[in-house]
Amino acid sequence: MPKNSEKTGYGQDVVFTTLPIGEPTVTTSAVTDITQHTATCGGNVTADGGSTVTERGLCWSTNPNPTISNSHQSSGGGTGQFTLQLTNLAGNTTYHVRAYAKNNEKTGYGDDVTFNTLAPPPPTGAISGLFTINNSGDQVYFSQGNLQYQASTDTWRFAENQWDFVGGGNENISSTYYGWIDLFGWGTSGYDHGATCYQPWSTSTYDYNYYAYANPNFNLYDGSGQADWGYNAISNGGNQENLWRTLTASEWEYILNTRPGCRYAMASITGIGSGLILLPDDWDESIYPLFDVNQTGYCSFNNINAQGWSTYFEPYGVVFLCYTGYREGTSFTFSSNTYIAGYWSSDSGIVFGFNGPNHNGYPYFDPHQQGGANHIGHSVRLVQDYSRH
Repeated sequence: MPKNSEKTGYGQDVVFTTLPIGEPTVTTSAVTDITQHTATCGGNVTADGGSTVTERGLCWSTNPNPTISNSHQSSGGGTGQFTLQLTNLAGNTTYHVRAYAKNNEKTGYGDDVTFNTLAPPPPTGAISGLFTINNSGDQVYFSQGNLQYQASTDTWRFAENQWDFVGGGNENISSTYYGWIDLFGWGTSGYDHGATCYQPWSTSTYDYNYYAYANPNFNLYDGSGQADWGYNAISNGGNQENLWRTLTASEWEYILNTRPGCRYAMASITGIGSGLILLPDDWDESIYPLFDVNQTGYCSFNNINAQGWSTYFEPYGVVFLCYTGYREGTSFTFSSNTYIAGYWSSDSGIVFGFNGPNHNGYPYFDPHQQGGANHIGHSVRLVQDYSRH
């Protein structure tokens, strides 16, 4: 543009267009150091999109492809690598995380990376496996063994092992017995909830004496909830009242008949005993192949040695419901030819049970609720809700 003392001259008009500002380019790193409530992740901003990167960071959600409208955390601005720790995560949950980068006009995202936070350790007195109990996805832990009671010290405990049971000792049931019992009439929690028979040692031949809150239509969880054995402080199960509870009939049904995948199988464990094994929600069939899984009626025992049980089953949260016999009055029944077990639900007179081998050596299992006489002594296997832990 030349200019003299009087005039200014101009050259030709040349048209040009500035480049549009694009999204920054960013990648998402692998997730590391995952715990129950935290995880470490990061990203790398490799291009700014034509404008200075003013903010970069991570965004995460339980839904795919999270954005900065979800939970997010910033790691300053500029290009290059960055690392952040995600905190306040829920345990035992699948998360999606993406790195992001913002310039003056646009936001770019890296790939969606998924990870699972760790489940919390099981509560005191529980087995590690989780079992879904309804269509809402609620889960429970099973206690480490069947419930037991000592009258002379008024002490409740869980059996040390899943296969432990008292057997004939239940015939000594009384208010002063110094041994342990593990077969109970329905609703015999030891709290006076209105039934005539509410003590653990109560015996009667009349079911109506066991009505919780003196009402035949009430279940253990009705009224004050004191009729449930889990209302007690379990000495080796946290030793606080109301930590544990009895499954409802519908929850037993869901565990046995509705959950997807492998749910149960009959098993005979060398040196331990025979009964039903319940497989947790995340059971991997490749861990130990089983036959007659989820089979009703007559089926075969899976013969497992003690080492196999301790290596492939218990560490993975498998529950073992053993044959325990039953008690009527002070008479105990347990036959080597017709083993039987019944486990109470919290619904009046409803048990879930299975019979031992018939004359052909095959056990019989009907995974549906059975009408049980309230006065018959059956086993109690308590659960703790995952949401409480």
